[in-house]
Amino acid sequence: MKFRASYFSISIPLIKENLRRFWAIPAIGFLAYFLSGVFPILMSYSNINNMYYYIEMCLTNKQPFFMAIHLMLPIITAVIVYRYLQSPSSVTSMHAMPFTRAQLFNSGLLSGLILILLPLLGNELIFQLIAKPTYDYYMYEDYKKMIGLMDNAVDIFTRSNVLEWFWQSLLIVLVIYAISIFAGMVTGNTVMHLSLALGFNFLAPALYLTFITYCSSYLFGFASEGIHMKILTGLSPFIQSFNSDKGFAVPLQIYYIILTILVMIVSSILYQKRQMEKSGDSIVFKFMVPAICYLIAYFGMSLMAYYFTSLGSNNNNFDAQTKDIYFYAGLAAGAIISFILGRMIVLKTPRIFNRQTLKSFGIFALIAILFICSITLDLTGFEKRVPHSGEVHGVLSTAFNYADNNGRYNADFFNPSDFESENSDFYYSDPKNIKALIALHQDIVSQKQRIEKEQELNVQTYPVDLYYDNSTPLGLQRSYTLTYKEMLHNKYFKQLYESQEFKRHFSFKHLNCEKMTRVTLNNLYYYDENVASRLIITEENKITELLAAMEQDFQARTYENYLSLIHPYCNLYLDFDYLNNRGKIEKDTLDVNVLLTDTHTINWLKDNGYSNYLECSADKISKIVFTKQDSQEDITSKDQTIASKDMTEEENKRQLIITDPDQIRQILSTYCTSQNNFDTYYQGHIVYKQIDGATATYSDNIYYDLDTAPDFISGYFH
Repeated sequence: MKFRASYFSISIPLIKENLRRFWAIPAIGFLAYFLSGVFPILMSYSNINNMYYYIEMCLTNKQPFFMAIHLMLPIITAVIVYRYLQSPSSVTSMHAMPFTRAQLFNSGLLSGLILILLPLLGNELIFQLIAKPTYDYYMYEDYKKMIGLMDNAVDIFTRSNVLEWFWQSLLIVLVIYAISIFAGMVTGNTVMHLSLALGFNFLAPALYLTFITYCSSYLFGFASEGIHMKILTGLSPFIQSFNSDKGFAVPLQIYYIILTILVMIVSSILYQKRQMEKSGDSIVFKFMVPAICYLIAYFGMSLMAYYFTSLGSNNNNFDAQTKDIYFYAGLAAGAIISFILGRMIVLKTPRIFNRQTLKSFGIFALIAILFICSITLDLTGFEKRVPHSGEVHGVLSTAFNYADNNGRYNADFFNPSDFESENSDFYYSDPKNIKALIALHQDIVSQKQRIEKEQELNVQTYPVDLYYDNSTPLGLQRSYTLTYKEMLHNKYFKQLYESQEFKRHFSFKHLNCEKMTRVTLNNLYYYDENVASRLIITEENKITELLAAMEQDFQARTYENYLSLIHPYCNLYLDFDYLNNRGKIEKDTLDVNVLLTDTHTINWLKDNGYSNYLECSADKISKIVFTKQDSQEDITSKDQTIASKDMTEEENKRQLIITDPDQIRQILSTYCTSQNNFDTYYQGHIVYKQIDGATATYSDNIYYDLDTAPDFISGYFH
């Protein structure tokens, strides 16, 4: 009882006095919330569907003014309520009153909570009163007349959504308020209180962000996404609200509540131990002086290091060794300058050049050196850490869903696996595939120097992620970038792509499809409006036959055929209905390339009379024009989608004009849609003869690498 009376007692008169004195805080806060949220909605209340996205932005805390109020209202409240601590005269008069320190702290804490809660609660009640069904126009079957809601229509302005907004907003302001109070307990003037209240609220995310930045720059295979990004955003509810549309997960809510309570307890203890005669100083606790100086120096040296590195990157001879020189020079300069400035700010004097400062800087320098070296020299063995197959339950890794396959291997289109993924990777659980991925990981680690050297080349590259499911909270994740040639000749990727597990999951039989409504065939060469309607398939039996042929080809497809840069035969769009997570029917489209090696599909298209509309024969072509692109001659062009109106830019270059039918036929069967080497390659375009109904005279760019071009092309430019 004595503990409760001493540490949890409050003074009702003090709370009433604070509410009377600071009534303007909730009044201004209420008006700010009202004018930025409720008022615009009321102005368009008769046509509330117009405000669908605005309401969604407000209720998911994406509204900039809302978030600014969430941030500033609790900070300003904490600064004003505890302002008496920052002045010697006011702190003396307050502590001369018949109140204990616990009563003063707790009463200020509770009155501040009321001041920031009232504006939120007032606007929440108004939102509840005006909430009514609100839908996006495109959720209506006839969006002009707003008639007939679709099955997947979502009412954004519901009372449950408003309540969720209130709870999420309350968590945000509570955490910010608690941290702002802590800042007031360790500072001795209003300016420092306000500055540290802002800084401390973003301190943990900022520290973790710089840590991720260092690791991404110097640790081979470090994956900044995934768990690290979740930790970064989850450290602060303010930042987390920008990262998620679904509200805070329950573990995060518990974390924010515990964080608020712990920070308030620590603040209460600091209030009890605070020496009131230090009011007016920048920092009132000695242990905080080096801590603040070290934080300022840490961020200063980090910013300076990356500033120096960015300046050096403009030099032509900016290799890895030169990068390190700029980086370490920036670290040294930034550490010295920032530490000196930080110590001057904290001690409120320029007279800081003494033995104590030198000793303090020496401690910081030692800590900084250990931290930087542990990353740049990989003292923890991060890069060589490869798990054993016995401790891995599964691996989330590449689904081969690269840009050139139009989303064919997007796992979201197919029936979900047991492991939920937030990206486009695929979860491998077959022991053989797990061993292959671990062997791949080990192979990449052992070939680090060669792979890093290849990454300096201006060639086609692909990302490879490895997220190991090993039943640990953080798991083990790596991210690498491999060149096209490294990928093409890799036996482990071949095993993964051709495995039963992969082929079974991405089988058309497992497509999350209630009904296939239409298949649209697409001519890769030109659009012919006279035959466009003939390339649409709606007959159920034909769609079934076509999908069966495509399934045969997919199951027989080799990894080399898939990764080939040679153009496909055609591509098609599968329009289908599927069941979403809420059990509602939605529509979607799957883009699929038909490769030149997909014999069953091509034969079906030929047998059903579609090939004449999809193939381009030599007699339809006037000529094919090629130029050699060479970055050494400063004539490179990395844009792979130059419009036909820009083709005249090639006229000033040496051109190979091909009109021979045999050579044209050879090109039509071997040209590539992209190049591997972006520095040196052959780029061309097809010029068509006048074709009735065709809307294009020129094709998109076509490519050959130097080692894949026909002899008559490479010989001409040799």
